[in-house]
Amino acid sequence: MKRSFFVVTVSLLLASCASIVPHNDNGQIDMTPAAISQLGDAKYWIVVRPITYVEHRTGKTIVVPKGFVTDLASVPRQLWSLLSPIDSYMTAAILHDYLYWDQRCGQEEADIILNVAMKSYGVSSDKRHAIFDGVRLAGKQSYENNAQLKQKGESRFLSDEYVERLLKQYIDHTITWERVKKDAAENHGLIPDTSNEHIKEACAAASNMD
Repeated sequence: MKRSFFVVTVSLLLASCASIVPHNDNGQIDMTPAAISQLGDAKYWIVVRPITYVEHRTGKTIVVPKGFVTDLASVPRQLWSLLSPIDSYMTAAILHDYLYWDQRCGQEEADIILNVAMKSYGVSSDKRHAIFDGVRLAGKQSYENNAQLKQKGESRFLSDEYVERLLKQYIDHTITWERVKKDAAENHGLIPDTSNEHIKEACAAASNMD
């Protein structure tokens, strides 16, 4: 029997991640809770409600829009027992993935912002350093691969209407990002990202907090 599609919507309140909105009086990055839904192979997730990140000192804001498709922290499955992508750093990882895709901020800025966001959320120092060191070592290839995909015209943003349609469908292992992307392209469900007009200024403010 098939399960309702995306009713693995992690609203996410995935116990460790977003049950409390982190607020930081020391002036780093505040984040609203992540609400995401997984695709059938659990490799990609769709943001089903905008996630807002605020650099607390200046008020500069970055919003990951509804419909953004993310692979979370890109942690290899064999390491999930040590660094599961569903963890306290997940909301920070979504921002990092978005910045890597968007590319209006540099790779180094995005990596620093990931570290600041994890620190703001209260991620342990050991875990934060392991993740940060990993993206510093392996992130260049991901950042460059995203640039190539964008040059080819790929989008990782689904329209509100298409997301709502997906939420009413059924889930199985065949509902992959490749399948969804093809169907969305054929049905006008892929859109450009028009959010975050001042993202460069927001990145500069947040990355200077490290």
